[in-house]
Amino acid sequence: MASRDIEALRPEAQSLARDFEERCHARGASVLIYCTLRSPREQARLWRNGRSRAEIEERVRRTRLHAAAILDQRVDPTESERMLAKLVFRSLPEFERQEPGSEPVGVARYLVYQASLIETAPPQYGERIVTNALPCQSAHNFGLAFDAVPLDGGKPGGDADSDLVKQMGRCGEEAGLDWAGRWTRFVERGHLQTRRGRGAEQA
Repeated sequence: MASRDIEALRPEAQSLARDFEERCHARGASVLIYCTLRSPREQARLWRNGRSRAEIEERVRRTRLHAAAILDQRVDPTESERMLAKLVFRSLPEFERQEPGSEPVGVARYLVYQASLIETAPPQYGERIVTNALPCQSAHNFGLAFDAVPLDGGKPGGDADSDLVKQMGRCGEEAGLDWAGRWTRFVERGHLQTRRGRGAEQA
């Protein structure tokens, strides 16, 4: 399960999350941060949500073939793959004290790990696609993002386009966060992240 604890975020994200809460409070708005750090395994489960068995198996197959092509030097890693492989080896406990090896080897290991997570994640529980971010692609996986909801009378309130949600998003932007409510692809109005995390989320 994902964490709800601000302390689970990286220090820079913790500071921004607290600034965000203070800005909301100063405007008389209450918010609940309900998701902070999320494991890559949980991300894999969320990615599988709403996707067919055939689509999942095809993603696993293509990812492993791509990793092999990088190892064989038939293709070069993309810039986003390079960046994400570095984040994985620097941030994830599974890779603690491991050396990535050469850049192609590190990228291939990251991709094989990603494919394994997608293949072995617990079954999804819904029919709706809830994320396009694969495991190790979400800023949540690196402690650089959180999800929040405005409270109305102590209960989660406001639909996706409500003034409460828009005000929450503005407070996040004023605190220096990226608000996914302004994204043009896969808009997510409860999602806020550090600008450093945007590369992971958009990769």
